[in-house]
Amino acid sequence: MTIRAVFFDIDGTLFSHTTNAIPLSALEAVEALRKKGILAIISSGRSYQEIQELPVIQYPFDGYILLNGQMILNEQFEVIAEDAITGKDKEKLIEVFNEKEIPLLLVEKDRMYLNFYDERVKKTQSAIATAVPPLGEYEGDDIFLASAFLTREERIQLMSRFETLKAVSWHQYGIDILPKHSGKMKGILTYLEKTGIEKDEIMAFGDAENDIDMLEYAGIGIAMGNGGEDVKAAADFVTRDIDDDGIAYALQHFGLID
Repeated sequence: MTIRAVFFDIDGTLFSHTTNAIPLSALEAVEALRKKGILAIISSGRSYQEIQELPVIQYPFDGYILLNGQMILNEQFEVIAEDAITGKDKEKLIEVFNEKEIPLLLVEKDRMYLNFYDERVKKTQSAIATAVPPLGEYEGDDIFLASAFLTREERIQLMSRFETLKAVSWHQYGIDILPKHSGKMKGILTYLEKTGIEKDEIMAFGDAENDIDMLEYAGIGIAMGNGGEDVKAAADFVTRDIDDDGIAYALQHFGLID
């Protein structure tokens, strides 16, 4: 199997929240991939605004699938595809935002903002090394993703209000809300359609629930050693922990780098 592109989740995969940094071995591995002509692409639930706060932005990648596939950027950070939330469920999402019963973050193309925040939001954002987003009001622009900060029981209650939206977890108290037809797999599929790369020619790395669909879709799906058990079950290969050179180990195992 010839691998032409490798897709990397950020949190818990490329970026360690133990060290608040990208392991040097991962940086060197990505550089070695690109020198061999293999594309290295970010595939994250993060927004463009958020990745600007992380060291990921300092290093060259060949593309960025953000917001769990809702927005795709090229290497110059130009939008090449996007998929906004529409219809009655968009209206319901705005209702939830305005009710201010649970902390809800709305993400637009150039703006992200909360309806309110509490200690749980602060702790959750701190756990992913990102500042609490500003407060704001919905002003009519396209919404690409929402994030809620809530318990599992509150999640079930919230999602029962929507018909066309789904939730994927990225933290014990954090979920992303997006269209049921969307996800990292859908974002990767769109990217492949634009580049002519086949699914059997890609590898994907991830550690969390929102990575499962892309790990199952990729020719080779790699779960990080620090990933959840459900993620590992969906993968073709389980590598070492992020802080134990997991990315470099897997790429070497499959012969993509020396």
